[in-house]
Amino acid sequence: MHREGRKSMRGCGLIALLWFAGALVLTMSGDKVNAKEGPWVIIIPAIMIYLSLGGPFIAMIYGYKVIHYLNWRRDKGMGSLVWRLFVSFWMLIGGMGILILAADNAYHAASKMVETQGAKQMVAGVIILLTCVGVRFLGLGIMRVALSTKAVTSEDKDLAAAESLERAWEQLDFASLEQQLGCTLPVAYKAMMQPGSEWREKSWTLRPHRVAWFHVIDLVPPDRSALRKSPATGEVMLCFANADSGEYWLRPGGEDPPVYTHYTDHSGEVVEEIAPQLSVFLGWKKAEYE
Repeated sequence: MHREGRKSMRGCGLIALLWFAGALVLTMSGDKVNAKEGPWVIIIPAIMIYLSLGGPFIAMIYGYKVIHYLNWRRDKGMGSLVWRLFVSFWMLIGGMGILILAADNAYHAASKMVETQGAKQMVAGVIILLTCVGVRFLGLGIMRVALSTKAVTSEDKDLAAAESLERAWEQLDFASLEQQLGCTLPVAYKAMMQPGSEWREKSWTLRPHRVAWFHVIDLVPPDRSALRKSPATGEVMLCFANADSGEYWLRPGGEDPPVYTHYTDHSGEVVEEIAPQLSVFLGWKKAEYE
């Protein structure tokens, strides 16, 4: 998360440098702004498009990522506030560009519907007024978004979760899990969870046949957090791995139980059997997940 967040910060900063450089070139270009031939005929319009639309819009994209990172990050000091104000500036510039472009289109569309000059002036005045009001509310909304610290998760929560996960892997306790389930766990399942197991070391793509494949991203440690309840039957299931869009479950109680995939689609939660035994699932042709 830190790497992606800092990458977004660098992107936002680079866009800002290019924007100010473009503004400086445009300011110092003098009569070249009105040039009708030569390279400036292309350079000046390109700079103006970048200053008014391209740069701010790209900065807005980076800005939302930066805000997400700042909300997640533990450090909430002055540097975070400066970045929030910096991002809000670019969001405001980009939002103003959208409003002005929309207002210009609205004026031209309305001008075609009226014939008198007085009516056109009235339309222009109304559009300018609405644009100014829109910019005001836009600014307030953007500042609210930029200064908000709401986040689904945080650095502290993720660190705590990572430490808890690390402890679970360091202290494999199959006996407690078997006691909770009231049955013996499959030998193949225990082997998967052991240190040095290829299933723990890497992520895999399984191909039972040519037109189907399953991604095993990472394993779920054998503790209480791995217990699930089937949405259809209510029975206790054991989650042993994460997929790219769901999980893989076992039905506890057998020496070689079937494997199920659990995911959510438009109809709700789905639990579907994909292999009649765990040994079949583990025996499918596999390649390292990329």
